[in-house]
Amino acid sequence: MLKEHTYSPRGVCSRSIHIQYDDETKIIHKIEIRGGCSGNLGGIKALIEGQPIAVVVEKLRGITC
Repeated sequence: MLKEHTYSPRGVCSRSIHIQYDDETKIIHKIEIRGGCSGNLGGIKALIEGQPIAVVVEKLRGITC
């Protein structure tokens, strides 16, 4: 079953992050990021989509702007 979550980050250029994921497999299916550098965010999007949520969280934890 696909679920969605929208996050409003603070202290960074991005205004919102919208994630669509499978609640059973915990795989990220789609991510949309509004605001920020389109080149960097396009790369992040390409690396994140199709990955397990836990793997993405572990790799990105502690990274700040």
